[in-house]
Amino acid sequence: MSDMSTIAPSIPALRTTPRWPQFVAAVAAVVALAGVFIAPDRVWPNILLAGFYVTGLGLGAAFFIAVHELSGARWIDPLRPAAHALMRVVPFGTALVLAAIVFGGKVLYPSFHGHGGNAFKAVWLDRMFFTARAFIYASLWIAFCRRPWKSVRTAAAFVVVFSVTVWLASFDWIMALDPRWSSTIFGVYHFAGLFTAALATLAVIAARDESIGRDTRHDLAKLLFGFATFWMYIGFSQYMLIWYGNLREEAGYYAVRSQGSWSVLLITTVLLEWVVPFVVLLSQPAKMSRTILLRVAMAVLAGHWLDLYLGIFPSISAAPRFGVWEIVALCGAAAGVMLVVRREER
Repeated sequence: MSDMSTIAPSIPALRTTPRWPQFVAAVAAVVALAGVFIAPDRVWPNILLAGFYVTGLGLGAAFFIAVHELSGARWIDPLRPAAHALMRVVPFGTALVLAAIVFGGKVLYPSFHGHGGNAFKAVWLDRMFFTARAFIYASLWIAFCRRPWKSVRTAAAFVVVFSVTVWLASFDWIMALDPRWSSTIFGVYHFAGLFTAALATLAVIAARDESIGRDTRHDLAKLLFGFATFWMYIGFSQYMLIWYGNLREEAGYYAVRSQGSWSVLLITTVLLEWVVPFVVLLSQPAKMSRTILLRVAMAVLAGHWLDLYLGIFPSISAAPRFGVWEIVALCGAAAGVMLVVRREER
């Protein structure tokens, strides 16, 4: 494999990105910095959410390329420039996560104040060890995603590193928000979510670009359909086992998210991230339609954001809160991704 410029022509839809993301990103950065001092209990969870979301998009794109390199697939060639560009958001996303851990860790993670559980959790969730692992994950991901890969061996190595680190990072950064709760399938659940969101992002680009043919869009839509269903399957498996076991330490996680306003968000997440792509993309014409694919992909991206919101905020807040800090995180993340991807496509 040679460098990115020789794989396929760059994608016009990315080169024509408007200039407003620069302004939005600058405003979001200033407001978030002010919020660190004004409302740290609102800002740091949102920074963690934005960082984990953005990092997942980049890692999902890298996994998309790696798997197809290992399988020798050629149908993704028109999507390679977009996927390579999307990989470059990993440093931006991990920077947000690391900032949340280093500077907002005491707000986010109860274990940083001491953990009275078993000996393993006391060691694993120790602040210094926890932070060191976060830097190791970020360093490995950035090392792999900083440039296009030139060998199948690199792709194979990434798949191994990706599998282990995403699994552990999901436990560390999301599940540790409530250290009393645990689920062995949690890492797989978050892999399914981030990869589905990455496919949705590529689908947005494909739907906007006329140079990408119907066959490529059709194949991408089938992948989006399949992995949205896989995400739902893993989520239901986790829920079913916890419901059936009815253990106090495990059931509490879903008990909170199934009550009041949280339950509305939970239902909305399932609708956006699974029901919409499953029902709409069943037909072959829908998979080939630019308009339909774009709308479905946007729904999936919104559902993934809500999914991470539900994973983070019930451990911190008694009820959902949507205000300036949540809007700033969402808009800042979107603008940052657009800026990074556009810069890489120039």
